[in-house]
Amino acid sequence: GIRDFCLSRGLGDVYKRQQLEQYQLCIEQYEKALKLSNEQFEKTQVQAEILNNFGIAYMKQSDYEKALEYLQKALQTKEAVSGTNNISYAKTLNNLALCQQQTNDIEGAKQSFEKALEIYENSSVGYNKIELTSICLLYTSDAADDL
Repeated sequence: GIRDFCLSRGLGDVYKRQQLEQYQLCIEQYEKALKLSNEQFEKTQVQAEILNNFGIAYMKQSDYEKALEYLQKALQTKEAVSGTNNISYAKTLNNLALCQQQTNDIEGAKQSFEKALEIYENSSVGYNKIELTSICLLYTSDAADDL
């Protein structure tokens, strides 16, 4: 029930914050949490965050193909639940861009970063320093390649 879902999601979050060897445990807990949430809830922001966290865990394991798959699912779920003009959506776009950058999809990464930046510019929350740093690094490395 709800208790099992909360426990699995919580354990997934704990393992995500630990060292690399814990990411498989993180993924296992998120799988349980996602299964339980799919059984008990319609599409929710919580499910979207679990999908986003899957993407992060797979990125940490350098499994970029799976990371991209889960981050794209997270974006689709977030769009269905709360649209695309919110900080949560922008954060997942940023994660997608970081993953695209790792797979040398520089054009895709630029587009994702720029969409995230546009959302931040139009929000009252403002910029996240991590996202801005990521964008600057991408453009700096791209500019260096052009020299």
